[in-house]
Amino acid sequence: MTINLLKSKSKQFYFIFVLLKKEFALDNKKKQNWSVALLYLFGSIFTIYLLVGQNKNNLSIPLWNSILWVILFFSAMQILANTFSKEPKNRDFYYSQITNAESIIFAKLIYNFIQVSILFVAGYFIFAFMLGNQVQNLPLFILSLVLGSASYVSTLTLVSAIAYKANSNNGIMAILGLPIVLPTTLEISQLSKNAIDGLDISVSYDEISIICSLIAISISLAFLLFPFLWKD
Repeated sequence: MTINLLKSKSKQFYFIFVLLKKEFALDNKKKQNWSVALLYLFGSIFTIYLLVGQNKNNLSIPLWNSILWVILFFSAMQILANTFSKEPKNRDFYYSQITNAESIIFAKLIYNFIQVSILFVAGYFIFAFMLGNQVQNLPLFILSLVLGSASYVSTLTLVSAIAYKANSNNGIMAILGLPIVLPTTLEISQLSKNAIDGLDISVSYDEISIICSLIAISISLAFLLFPFLWKD
């Protein structure tokens, strides 16, 4: 029985690996998702740069931090909204024949986390280059970017699945996405502000624990609810 269980687990991990390879191949073939997200990211930062002009060094820390997270959030939405809609038609039926829903959502979560983390780090460096770098504790700020990407991915990937099944991708993503991520965004912005102020990581243990708890809850809900969505 133990051997059969190990075989089942190894087969499940194999399908997750195959699904991850498929995600990379699909985005490599259709680069429009990344192109739109990067265009939005750079366009938003450049617009702020033009509006601020010579006063970029006079931006207050809360304003600098808030603008950055607003841009990062909507850039992530550009990518995550197409998590399922980018798939060819009837591909979900094919997946249901070769693997289970848990493997599918797990692969989507991992791939989206990689995408959004890269997007957030790139966005920060572009933002800092054009509008000045106010971060004093860089490792803590990078941690806030990684936790922010994980929280948005864990929440919005499930919302994207709901929108895909409802055939209303952009509408439901906007309606459900914004209120759901608001509590996490407040904690993440506080964590990043601590990094900007140069505070030690020990000061931010409360924010980190809250964010990690919210991520764990979101992932648990994704694994719990996605199989029911996938059956419909």
